[in-house]
Amino acid sequence: MHNIGVIIPKQLALLVAASLLTSTAVFAGPGDQDRRDNAGQNSRYDQSKHNQQPQHQPAQQAQRAPVRVTSQPHMRPGSSVARLPSGYRQIHHRDHDYYYVRGGWYRPHGNGFIVVTPPIGLSIPVLPGGYISLMIGGRPYYRYNNIYYVQRGNNYVVVDAPSQSNVSTPAQDELFIYPTSNQSAGQQSKDKYECHQWGNSQTGYDPTQPYGGVAANAASATRANYQRAMTACLEARGYTVR
Repeated sequence: MHNIGVIIPKQLALLVAASLLTSTAVFAGPGDQDRRDNAGQNSRYDQSKHNQQPQHQPAQQAQRAPVRVTSQPHMRPGSSVARLPSGYRQIHHRDHDYYYVRGGWYRPHGNGFIVVTPPIGLSIPVLPGGYISLMIGGRPYYRYNNIYYVQRGNNYVVVDAPSQSNVSTPAQDELFIYPTSNQSAGQQSKDKYECHQWGNSQTGYDPTQPYGGVAANAASATRANYQRAMTACLEARGYTVR
């Protein structure tokens, strides 16, 4: 009986110690699990940020063909579009609103817009890029998409196409000017106008006037001198003239 009494307290002590260790593990477990959960959440958040598709290079759009922005101005009058191309200008003319973008003209029609030919007299502040400069009948014209413009002050006005009699000798009357240094449309207009002024000051020839503002018998020779002056001025500014 004495030995049993000694053994029992030892067994009790072992049982108590085991119980304490178990309770400690139980209480420690949830704290460790919280830290693991928090670490997992942070890891998933960071991973989601790294997996985001770059906005400047979407995977789907990378396979798309480039948009041909030059196709819009060549649409036939009467063609309909659901919405206007970006970058348009709204121009009010004789109680009507017109929309102008990259050489194309539009008017509201139904739920969208319709391509139109601009009326004579409508003016724009800047010519469309890619226009052709012509010297016809001693007068400068600017043509784009079969629409003719002449400069009046700081604007360009839609005019009737020159008559066939005026374009019968294109080798003498037409002056084709092409930008070769990536000049903007505004810069092209500025350069051409300043070269026109310089050519006029050098030769006395003004293509906006009948016979260039000189005697009829001197118009041909004076026009040739004016065109040479224009060519020299424009070539010095980075243009090819033909």
